[in-house]
Amino acid sequence: MPVAELALLAWAPLVLILSMLAPPRTAILMAVIGGTLFLPIYSFSIPGFIDYGKVTATSFAAITILLLHRERFLADIPRLSEMWPALLLALVPGISILNVGLPPYAAMSDVVYASLQYSAPFLIGQIAFRCQRSRNQLAAACILGGLVYVPLCLFEIRMSPQLHTMVYGFFPHSFAQTFRWGGYRPQVFLNHGLMLGLWMAIATLISFAFMRWRGGTQKHRRRIQIITATLFVVCILCKSSGAILLLLAGLVAVYLCERKGWALPLILLSLAPPAFVAARTSQIINSEDVAPYIEWMPQERRDSLLFRLDSEDNLLKAGSGQLLFGRGPYEFLHYQDESGKTQTAIPDSMWIIWTSRTGVISVALFFLLLTLPVVQFWRKHGPPDPSSAASCFNAGLAIALTIFSLDCLVNALPHPIYLLMAGSLSCYGRTKRAA
Repeated sequence: MPVAELALLAWAPLVLILSMLAPPRTAILMAVIGGTLFLPIYSFSIPGFIDYGKVTATSFAAITILLLHRERFLADIPRLSEMWPALLLALVPGISILNVGLPPYAAMSDVVYASLQYSAPFLIGQIAFRCQRSRNQLAAACILGGLVYVPLCLFEIRMSPQLHTMVYGFFPHSFAQTFRWGGYRPQVFLNHGLMLGLWMAIATLISFAFMRWRGGTQKHRRRIQIITATLFVVCILCKSSGAILLLLAGLVAVYLCERKGWALPLILLSLAPPAFVAARTSQIINSEDVAPYIEWMPQERRDSLLFRLDSEDNLLKAGSGQLLFGRGPYEFLHYQDESGKTQTAIPDSMWIIWTSRTGVISVALFFLLLTLPVVQFWRKHGPPDPSSAASCFNAGLAIALTIFSLDCLVNALPHPIYLLMAGSLSCYGRTKRAA
């Protein structure tokens, strides 16, 4: 697939040239957000390296820009106490590989991949988006990223998901998954329609939070209202019920936080994902406990949820002796049924995939990266101040991260942009540099 390979290989040089023509921070945003939104769902092997795909290309491009402009960015790197969760998260998959007896080169490959997929975006957020001015740019770039996707989503809603095929010559997975609610669910250049729905929900939330700002001219306020309404409508049209529910929950959270001055409920909401994972991995909550409480659901939805919970319970039981570092990349989906036959589970949730494959330590570190910045922000900042644009932007980023954390409980669609947000927000209140 030469077009896809060419796009991936050309991405780093392209944004590197951009960093010489535009502000380096703008180039980093283009590398991560632009790459995530427009590069193909494709990867290929490079001898002596890991598979080179969208995540690898975006992180590699951003790291290259940081190194090229190291005098500007690396002069004020975060302290080790701020970076240790991201650094450990990169190492744990390698430890998991060695723990199940696989060779060191396989461990090194997993360490490199985890570094580029999760740790690098977080650390880039800490290094390049430490100050409030840069955090405003990040939030605005997310709104712009959602707005750029609006016509592309509308095209695919009408014509079916065709853009990836038109540009790169292939569709990345089963086309049957694009039919929803009597029409098409768009995907554009993201891994799945669910990922697109969540991205549009996140862009809408940040835009809505900024809309609560009472400053600026009436013309500017009207403009952001139109943008927010447009993003909201397109998010609904993306036909992702989970993303729509999370969006509505986020909108209510933003409104109550600003109107009522409630910060504690938002802190508790941000702690809900790690608390749920802890309850599930310890089997405090299992499928039998949940069944009586979901009898009100439609039969098809109820059966689907119970099947998912049963699958998770089976994987947790199969890996009960290897919870810390998981069962490795080859056995983590297998379990034995009551008759002793080996079965293969098909989990959907990111937390159970990680728990089974790389262990609870990696899951704890991942949710720590997402949750700690949000909790610290609400504790230090309190409810957003509608007279401050920066305050509204920060609140939007914090609630967006919480929504993404909640989505990780039901889906496995990691997104480097959210780790970039988390890294930036983790520096809130720690620097006054305005670079």
